Amino acid sequence: MSAEVRCVNTGCSRPSRLVNDALGRRFRCGHCGTKLPRAVNVEKASHPMEDKRAPWEGEGGRSGRVLGVALLARLGRFEIRARLGSGSCATVYRAYDPDLEREVALKVPHEGAVSGSRAFCRFMGEAKALASLRHPGIVAIYEAGRSGETPYLATAYVEGRTLCEVLEEGWLDLRRAGEVAADMAEALDYAHRMGVVHRDVKPANVLIDGEGKVSLTDFGLAHREGASKITRDGTMLGTPAYVAPEQAMGGGEAAMAASDQYSLGVVLYEMLGGRAPYLGPPPLVLYSARHESPLPLQSLRPAIPLTLVRICSRAMERRPERRFKDCQAFAGAIRAWLREESTSDRNESIKKAVRWLRQRPEVAAKTALALIGVATSNALATVLLASPLRDLASQSGAERALVEANFVSAATDSQAK
Repeated sequence: MSAEVRCVNTGCSRPSRLVNDALGRRFRCGHCGTKLPRAVNVEKASHPMEDKRAPWEGEGGRSGRVLGVALLARLGRFEIRARLGSGSCATVYRAYDPDLEREVALKVPHEGAVSGSRAFCRFMGEAKALASLRHPGIVAIYEAGRSGETPYLATAYVEGRTLCEVLEEGWLDLRRAGEVAADMAEALDYAHRMGVVHRDVKPANVLIDGEGKVSLTDFGLAHREGASKITRDGTMLGTPAYVAPEQAMGGGEAAMAASDQYSLGVVLYEMLGGRAPYLGPPPLVLYSARHESPLPLQSLRPAIPLTLVRICSRAMERRPERRFKDCQAFAGAIRAWLREESTSDRNESIKKAVRWLRQRPEVAAKTALALIGVATSNALATVLLASPLRDLASQSGAERALVEANFVSAATDSQAK
């Protein structure tokens, strides 16, 4: 499916042709590079300024409409400051809550996206999933409510970029990729222990702030243990390039923590290799994930250690039982590799120093003599100081008191002069 849409940048406004993307990434204008919403809204794209108003527009002004998505000025008490992104079902805004004096990320569904009871239940299911989670690696929810007929979710605002945006600049440093994957695995393991399976783990749903802290977001497709069934049988949930083989078969409510682990393995593969393991139209990607092996990571980046390749490959095993026991075990394997790398780096630094000295024997000799001199001086000082202390310790109490009194008297006379 493809469509021609007009750029949202008023300085450009030229049309670009969009097609569905198996990676679920934002599209960019082919002329100015401005990010565009996904092609799912193509029917509305041909009328970017249509007069039909969304339910919330009567509450606080309207600043325009792009690709069928209203550009809000206000929603209830929230003051809209910027649009952060738009997906197939909702738009996320950066907003200000004047009552609590804080910025929030405000998720608002597109017009008609939650008109049915099933869609509305799924939208509110994200709020219920997030409400049960308290983890530093998961974006916290502040509030879920309605403004008129429009539901919304207010979550913590993270100042930073998505991992998807970071990866647009190229692959990550090996250690950094391991750290990000381990942080994500630990957050997912916590969610799994709380009975929540994310089902849409991908770079676009990972936020990285200015200090490098990783946060998992967008639990819109999450499955909660014990929740009522709202997914039709045979429905595939998630982004094709990241879904596990068992998830791609349309398992419906048969959500497994192992499926999230597979998706995270794909994200790790992309961080290390600079591309997703399977490319092409969504049907081809789904078929390849079920029947073919991805390109070996070391063919994309020879510097990747074999240990890290094996960790990534195990998380991406087609059969769930062959993956790590859980995401905590996945994180543990990465942390162990990071520790080994740190030890290896220290040993390598020592070896480099030794090689450098061997190539410069005169410098090595001078350095050795200097170290011997320092050691000798320290030993001599210790001996000289220890002798008077032993003599003082061997004296009687009266003699020690006399020595101390003489020392105090001498110090007093010195100060008086």
